Formats: sequence, C-alpha cells, structure tokens
Amino acid sequence: MVPVLIVPVLNRYDLLARLILSIDHPVGVLHIIDNGGKYQNVPNDHVQDTVVWRVPDNLGAATSWNFGIIANQSAPWWLIAGNDNYFHPGALATFAAEARQDAVILSAAIPAWTAFTIGDRVITKVGLFDDNFHPAYFEDNDYADRCQHFSVDVIQGNAKVHHDNSSTIHSDRQLFEWNHTVSFPASQSYYSWKRSANDYTAGRIDLFRRKRTAFPK
Repeated sequence: MVPVLIVPVLNRYDLLARLILSIDHPVGVLHIIDNGGKYQNVPNDHVQDTVVWRVPDNLGAATSWNFGIIANQSAPWWLIAGNDNYFHPGALATFAAEARQDAVILSAAIPAWTAFTIGDRVITKVGLFDDNFHPAYFEDNDYADRCQHFSVDVIQGNAKVHHDNSSTIHSDRQLFEWNHTVSFPASQSYYSWKRSANDYTAGRIDLFRRKRTAFPK
C-alpha cells in the first residue's frame, strides 16, 4: 500500500482527474492540496480516503509538499506527485515496493522528481523542503544537494510515470510570463546563493519574498 499520496494542484484539473483515474494500487490517503479551489471529486476504489485542502492563496510546490507531510506525519513515507502526471500500470506497486524510510526514491520519468517517495527518516536528517522556493522550481535541486550533504540516498527508481512538463504555467499566459520574468529567476538566484553559501538548511520562511514572487491571481 501507498500510505499517503500528496498531490498539489493549481489548474488543469482535467490532468488531476487523469492522475486519480490512473491509480491502480491501494492508497491509504490521497491528499490533494487544492491551490486553485476548483477540485471536484473523482472517485477511485483503490483510494481509501481522500482529503482535500482548499487554500485561499497558492502555497506553491515546496510548501504544499510540506503541508501534506505534516498533515500525515504518522506515515512511514510519502509519495509526492504533480497533478500533471499519471501512473503507468503497476507504477504505484513499484513505488510501494521500492520506498524506504531512509531514502528518496525517484520515478523513472523526466524529470525524475516529478514523482518520488520520501521517508520519515529523511525528514529527520534533512528537514522539510525550503518554503522560499516559491511558487516553484529549484526546490528539488536544493533538496538533492541537502540529501547529499547529509549522506541520504537519492535513488533512481523503476516506477514509470508520464509527465506533461510545466503544464501549470503553460496553460495560463499570465502565469507563464510571470514565471519567466519574476518567479523562476528569483528561485534560480536563491538556489545559487544557497549553493555559494553552503546553506543546507530548510531556510527561514520569508513572507515578503513569497508575496513578491507569488503568481498573480
């Protein structure tokens, strides 16, 4: 069983429905972080419980992942996926078989961090994701660096996942332009600074920074 599947979504709810319908292995909790507030129930008999959080402001990727982990803190590990993914037949069973409490297991997709499992012992050693990568991009690069620093394995797994790359920003011209001119460069700059400073922490959340880089409503 997959104990918890965490899926943030901002738009393209049609792709989220596709993801849910591709679930072919038992999932204890499907936790949807609904950053766009438009989710409509998509049933799947393999899912034991669905939790939907509708939030007034887009939390972004890293913070959505963190909230999903904290909200299901008793889990030994979590599977995190983008709404623009879908699972190939047998992929979830592969994730469940390969998941480790002391490692990050990446999908067999491009990019591999589009879906991954992360264990509770990883969070203990490395911490949560850095909320200052907002709303998206470079949070996975930063976490990979931090895992390497703390000698935590990040392993290429065998679970096959389809990914429609950057579908969130490509579906909205305003988001695309904002990402190109504001948020992506800001995350890239912050990542470069962390690397140069040898900063392997989860960062101290900067609300002003998040307001400045957030996608416009």
